[in-house]
Amino acid sequence: MEARHIKLEYGESLNTKKHVLASEINLLNALAKIRNYKELRIKELMLKDKLRVRMKELKKKLGLLNSYFPASVKIEPKKKASKKTKDVKEYSDIKEELEEIKGKLERLG
Repeated sequence: MEARHIKLEYGESLNTKKHVLASEINLLNALAKIRNYKELRIKELMLKDKLRVRMKELKKKLGLLNSYFPASVKIEPKKKASKKTKDVKEYSDIKEELEEIKGKLERLG
């Protein structure tokens, strides 16, 4: 392979060195962030595993606690009277009272 030389001005070579050093700094920062991410991910997985184990223990304890209580009895809710029938009854009651009052008025007058 043949060696080639490029003639650069002093300012140009200085800028190029600055860019190379800045690139190295960026790569080192990225490497540090990747390592930090890996550590955090390992901690996260360990915490998730602990949580899973504790949830299993809690489920067992709740099952044991439920075994002390009596079996649940199914209770059917009472059927409510239809609102329409109630309104009809109230209307007929009012109608009867009006008839009585009209009858009393006729007797008086």
